[in-house]
Amino acid sequence: MIEKPSTVTESAPPPVNKTWQATEAWRLELPAPSPSFNRVAPLADGSALVASYFEGSVSVGEATFTSRGNEDVVVHRISADGKLGRGTQLGGATFDAPAALVAHGDGAYLAIQSSGAITIAGKTFAPDGKQSVVALVTLDHDGSPTAACLIDIDAADYTVQMTVLADHDVVISADETREILKPSSVLVRAGADCTQRWRMPLGGIRVSALAAAGDDVIASASGDDWLGLWRVDAATGKIGLKHQLTKPTVGGMLAGDLGGLAQAQRLGDRDIALGTTGGSATLDGQTFTGKHLHPFLLAGGPQGASYVPVADVVAHVAGSGRIGETAFFGMEVIHAGEPEDVHRGTYLIAFGTKPQLLPLYQYKYEDDDWEHAPKQVVRGQPIRGNVAFSDDAAWIAGACDDAAKVRCISKIALSAK
Repeated sequence: MIEKPSTVTESAPPPVNKTWQATEAWRLELPAPSPSFNRVAPLADGSALVASYFEGSVSVGEATFTSRGNEDVVVHRISADGKLGRGTQLGGATFDAPAALVAHGDGAYLAIQSSGAITIAGKTFAPDGKQSVVALVTLDHDGSPTAACLIDIDAADYTVQMTVLADHDVVISADETREILKPSSVLVRAGADCTQRWRMPLGGIRVSALAAAGDDVIASASGDDWLGLWRVDAATGKIGLKHQLTKPTVGGMLAGDLGGLAQAQRLGDRDIALGTTGGSATLDGQTFTGKHLHPFLLAGGPQGASYVPVADVVAHVAGSGRIGETAFFGMEVIHAGEPEDVHRGTYLIAFGTKPQLLPLYQYKYEDDDWEHAPKQVVRGQPIRGNVAFSDDAAWIAGACDDAAKVRCISKIALSAK
């Protein structure tokens, strides 16, 4: 049974409001044929590890990679000034994809989803009658695998999420079925050798993101007609505090799009998440309405929850992180709406009493016929990608053009006045 969320309140955490500036430090563009960058994990020394997938033969600098079957994975270290290292290829004779990449220490954990046998760090893993396997790979500072083991889940690649705890254990969430309309999810905590600490089945629930916060894991979850921000006890896997935004149904159908919710960042005793939802939604009896699949900030803590609209646009969440004491989020606007100065493109959002939108790469259209009208570039590219944050920057791994033929990685320096 889903517990009722806490009382709604308009009191958000008392953030220190700053005026933030975002400046592109560098951009690395790789024309086709090149791998599809989709995961980036910034490291403490200012560099990052970036994971991508590819099929056939692709080129990165002077290196050429050829897949062993269908899709393979390649991991690169990228320096603080935007230079890619040699790259390490991982994959078997079937489909392999980077499901999650999270930094820990001076390296990272990579979760690889494989639909067939795959050999990593001298060990071979196979589905053994399951639909797929998830291998947990320990990567060193250069992105080379030093160890690998198998997490006890059978998961669809679009739902695998991962976070790293202070003791370097991981918590992974995943679907246990590929049935889109009947999800059956599970949370697992495991050591670096995949020794299972606990396993928590979640029934017909999807988990869209996880974040470690002290003794808790913050989970962004969803059901048939709700989006939830949960606190999970990292020691036991038990679900504690919940804040859930619900959608009305009319004749058994949702009134508007459900949307999604991103991972949260903890500020004091509150957790801040960016989500999207269409039409009207309710948080403990209080109804909010937007025109589009609009983004909103959900702040939840022991004293209640608040819903803060960001803009009336069609958007999806691209990532989240912390810069000092400020929670940041990445957002891609797919269709502009209101306000008029928010155009299609990639934005960062700094949480505060009034959220600040920092446009990174915008497109705007000359009239309302946005699908067919000539377009004018307001600020460069890329226009889409996954966003991760280091101490003073945002990293974007994705595509530099509308057709997603030019792959790119960029680093955005962030500073506050």
